Amino acid sequence: MKKVLTLLLLLNSFVAHAQHSYSVSDKKAANVKAAMVKAMGGKKALKAINYFSYTILRTSYGTDTTTTRSSYTLNLRKQYIQEKQYVNGGAVTKWIGEDGAWAVENGIKTSLPQTEKQRLQRTFYTNFVPMLQNKELVYEHKYETVYKGRPVDIIRVYAPQKKDLIMDLFVDSDNGKILTSSKPDIKTGEYLYFADELDYQAVGKGVIFPLIYQVWVKGKLVSEGKFVDIEVKQ
Repeated sequence: MKKVLTLLLLLNSFVAHAQHSYSVSDKKAANVKAAMVKAMGGKKALKAINYFSYTILRTSYGTDTTTTRSSYTLNLRKQYIQEKQYVNGGAVTKWIGEDGAWAVENGIKTSLPQTEKQRLQRTFYTNFVPMLQNKELVYEHKYETVYKGRPVDIIRVYAPQKKDLIMDLFVDSDNGKILTSSKPDIKTGEYLYFADELDYQAVGKGVIFPLIYQVWVKGKLVSEGKFVDIEVKQ
């Protein structure tokens, strides 16, 4: 009987400790998220945004340096995203909306492959404006560290119903700006790349957004993107 009581006491102690750890983590995550919202223009400004469009000029650095242009339109209320990729003098349009997931090239409409659908969904969910609007996403505080000389809090953001939609944000502990992001490797938990966010600027309707991102792999810059032609509507 004494062994059973001792076991129960240990179990209750473990559960209480776990609940306390989760509550501390949740509180830290909530505080860091609030700082992120403030750094992006504030709760009122972000909540009012319904329409967000932009063009990305993406430069890849490899054997040959290439630059591509892609335009995006996001309807945040309807969770609609459209991507237009400009290639070989033409354009390929892809979108996810109420009518499904589709692509149009040379006037021919086809169903969007699952891999492309997942990529577009990730583009939508990981854009910081809809991300901070989305109440279904879970924010979990992982730990504190230093990134490129700046103190940061690592916040894991994920969608419970979509396990593949996960991203770790490295948030400046002093000002709430997202300095970089990455996705941990499934097997090792290591970060295989870092997507740095630079040049935070006002883009309209009170919203502040980073206009440049740089992707680094093993200390080497592999690609860079610049946001242009940004339009924000309420």
